[in-house]
Amino acid sequence: MQILLALIPVLTFLLLWTILYKRQADWRSAFLGAAVICGTFIVAVTELLSLFHAIQLLSVLAAWLIALLLVLTWAVRTVGNPLSVLREIRRPQLSLTEWIVLGGCAFIALVTALVAWIAPPDTFDALTYHMPRVMQWIQNRSVAFYPTNNIRQLYLGPGAEFIILHLQMLAGSDRLANFVQWFSMMGSAIGVSLIARQLGSGRRAQLYSAVVSMTMPMGVMQATSTQTDYVT
Repeated sequence: MQILLALIPVLTFLLLWTILYKRQADWRSAFLGAAVICGTFIVAVTELLSLFHAIQLLSVLAAWLIALLLVLTWAVRTVGNPLSVLREIRRPQLSLTEWIVLGGCAFIALVTALVAWIAPPDTFDALTYHMPRVMQWIQNRSVAFYPTNNIRQLYLGPGAEFIILHLQMLAGSDRLANFVQWFSMMGSAIGVSLIARQLGSGRRAQLYSAVVSMTMPMGVMQATSTQTDYVT
């Protein structure tokens, strides 16, 4: 049941999304804003705990509980009942073709989520440096350099693995490791559609730009792994 602890970051993100949506009245910008805040928090907490060799379950859990409490307090003062925001979201007026296209995207999201849940990280990169560096950090209680014959574990950008580190410590397993890339696929599709809108595209072009983002063969394959392309 320890895996339920991983819901704390999820709830924190959802509350942030609610707050930012209330302030910006744009769910896509709010989604990306909440993702940036959570990502910044993860990096800050990881680096701070690493200074004191304090990366362990209790310290990570305490950090997320404090974050959740602060965000919940902010949400209550800003929004009142966060669930009330759901009633303000308008159902998009889409054509039948657009609903079919959107349904196809939802199908891809559901299938890849199922694979990400069932299949453990098993790609070459996952087994040679993505997951080993996470295990080293947990063992050393620090993200400082350590002896290794695969220096990719030391110099490649660690942001995605920082997120995996938090999820793995909270969940007690690598069950959620693939969902960092899967979540980033969703965020990338949302971001691409938002960019299309800012460039002057209409609703249908925005939708199709998201479809292109979600249907790249390499992207679909990586959405169920610990690769970091979508995260980037």
